[in-house]
Amino acid sequence: MKKGKKMKKTLSVLFLMGVCFGANLADIQKDKVIKIGVRMDQTPFSAMKNGSFEGFEVELAKAVAKKIAGNDVKIELIGVNAKDRVPFLQDGRADIMFANMTVTPERMKSVDFSMPYLSSVQSLISKKGSNIKKISDLRDCKTLVIPGTTSFDYVKAHPQLGIKDVECENSKDCFKKFQDGEADAYLHTNILNATWTLMDGSLEVSLPVVGEYEFIAVAVAKDNKELLKAVNDALMSLSSEGEFQKLYRDILEPYYRGKIEKKYLLLDDVYNSLSL
Repeated sequence: MKKGKKMKKTLSVLFLMGVCFGANLADIQKDKVIKIGVRMDQTPFSAMKNGSFEGFEVELAKAVAKKIAGNDVKIELIGVNAKDRVPFLQDGRADIMFANMTVTPERMKSVDFSMPYLSSVQSLISKKGSNIKKISDLRDCKTLVIPGTTSFDYVKAHPQLGIKDVECENSKDCFKKFQDGEADAYLHTNILNATWTLMDGSLEVSLPVVGEYEFIAVAVAKDNKELLKAVNDALMSLSSEGEFQKLYRDILEPYYRGKIEKKYLLLDDVYNSLSL
C-alpha cells in the first residue's frame, strides 16, 4: 500500500473512532445535547410507556442533565438491556448510563461510576410453597438470570451450588418464561424482584438476601473525569434540594407500598455525610 493511501486510511479510522467516543463535558455543554442510557422495561425505575420513557431513573437522569448543561439541554434517552450498558458507553452511543447498574470491581475496569443513588441485594423469587429456604436448595433448580447482571455473575461464580441457569433478555422476558414454566426461580435484585410479587400473588421472595449488599450508580466512559465530576456535583446538589425525597414520594413509595425498605431507595444519609 502506498504511503499516502495508508495515511489516509489511518486518518479515516481515527476519525471514525473519534465519532464513536462519548461526548465530554465541554462538548455536552457546548452542543446542548446529552445521550442517556436507560432500561426499557424496569418499572418503576425506567420503562417505555406510550412512546416515551418514565420512572424514577428517567426523572433523576433528566434532573442531572439539566444541572450539567442547563434547562435547555436536549436529552436523548436511549433504551438499553443489561448487556448493552458497558458497550454503549465505550462506543459513544451513550454519554452517561442511568440504567440500574450495580457497581462491581469488574465493571470498574471498563467504566467509571458516580456516587450511588440506590442500593440493593440479590434475592430469589419462586412459587409459594416451593420450599426454597436456603441457597443450597437451588441445586438442580432451573433459575432465570439475565446476562450482563450481577445475578448472572453470581451464578457463574458459584458453580458448586449446582444452579441450572436459564438465560432471559430482560425482566419482561424473564417473567414470561417463568409463567410458561421454563424455570423454577428467578434471581435478581430485591428492588426489581418486588415488582413480580406485586404482579402475581402466587409468587414469593423465598430468599430475601443472596450474596452481598450492592450499590447502584451512574456510569460514564472510562477516564471521562470532568463529566463524572459534573454528575457527582449534580447528584449532591439535587439531594440537598430535596429532589431524591420528592421522587421517592412521587414514584417509589406509592409503587412499592412498603414492600421494599426505604433504606434501599433513598440514600440521602450518604449524601448528607459527604456534605459535612
